[in-house]
Amino acid sequence: MTKRSNSAQDSKALRILVCDADKAAIQNLVRAIKRVGDDSDIQSTTTLFNALKHVENTPTNVIFADLFSLGLDEAASFVFRVRERFRHIVFVLYIDVALSERRRAAFYRGDRRRFAHYIKLDKRTPVQAFDSEVGSVLNQCRRYLARNVLQAAVVLQQPAPNKSNVDPGQAQEALDALTTRGKRNTVFLSHRFAETEYVEGLHRLLEERGFTVVKGDSTNTYVSRAVMDRIRESEYFLSLMTKDAEKSDGTYLTSAWLLEEKGAALAFEKPLVMMVEDGVTNFGGLQGDWQRIHFTAKGFLKAALQAADQLQSYSGKSPNRQDPSKRRSGIAS
Repeated sequence: MTKRSNSAQDSKALRILVCDADKAAIQNLVRAIKRVGDDSDIQSTTTLFNALKHVENTPTNVIFADLFSLGLDEAASFVFRVRERFRHIVFVLYIDVALSERRRAAFYRGDRRRFAHYIKLDKRTPVQAFDSEVGSVLNQCRRYLARNVLQAAVVLQQPAPNKSNVDPGQAQEALDALTTRGKRNTVFLSHRFAETEYVEGLHRLLEERGFTVVKGDSTNTYVSRAVMDRIRESEYFLSLMTKDAEKSDGTYLTSAWLLEEKGAALAFEKPLVMMVEDGVTNFGGLQGDWQRIHFTAKGFLKAALQAADQLQSYSGKSPNRQDPSKRRSGIAS
């Protein structure tokens, strides 16, 4: 086999190696990568010896590895050996995350403490969420690789014989990938999946106002990496917090995953608007009164229009003051 360059310049396309002693797990992952529409080159092996041979002879920039099926000590040595020689390669730990937590004293021992910062794909991800998780992991790998290209470009701005090795266009793509703060005019709509009537009308209203609506429906109630990525990639965040479980004092809790999604939006510093149904008390803090709109079933239309106005003000547009009775939003009133 002819030995080829394994440099950071190979990072524009994903060249993936899956290393796992479990052939069924390999097939499951490969099929998922293909299902998410990714045209990456994918190779696989069940042994560390063949994995090292592959990396030495074939351009590779992403390696999925199950450290448990391959033997933790031997697999960790393989990871660190490859990382020392090929700094641009991204490792994804394709493991049973619950098992790694149960064995965390051994899993993170010594140099393996670095694994705490590695990208992970949980083998026990629910089936309905697995493809979305795989897609998000691949996007995370691309961001990492883009960062490497950008760092190389910065270093090579200094006078050096090999300055021309980094394509300026590729460096700019890397910069764009790192500095984006959300796709323009996109709103992540966080809601309980039982609220179809509210959500359908609200979705339509937001689209009429010029927003693209992003939701987490495909992963149901599993707050996954995919959902986090959708929140990160959206420009704005709108949470519809409706009643879920009644408390002994007659007030209500909303769904826990809505609070998790709101926490992610705050962490990503997204402009945020909350619609809170009267009676819900666990909506959390860290947001101002101007970001929180309370509503009853009868007053939902008015609250939805107010939320849309707030989102438009964030976007720099004047709120649409059209008479609600003349609108065709189909929002339940």
